[in-house]
Amino acid sequence: MTKETITDHMRTLCNDQFGLHLSLFDMTQPIDTWLDSLDLIEFVMECEKHFQITISDEAIESLSTFNDLVNLIANAIAK
Repeated sequence: MTKETITDHMRTLCNDQFGLHLSLFDMTQPIDTWLDSLDLIEFVMECEKHFQITISDEAIESLSTFNDLVNLIANAIAK
């Protein structure tokens, strides 16, 4: 799965779950601009379910941007 495809899926998930349109902002902006810590955990859990992967708590804590999450998902899928 390409990073572009992952990003498209994430945009849909974020829109469905929080009503946020990721296409309207820069994916390199700080993730906490759009999601508080609880929302981030819920979003990551939804991504884990959708992409059938597991993301460690340490990895979640290291996230700065949505692009970081895209890269994390891409690496988890590739394993």
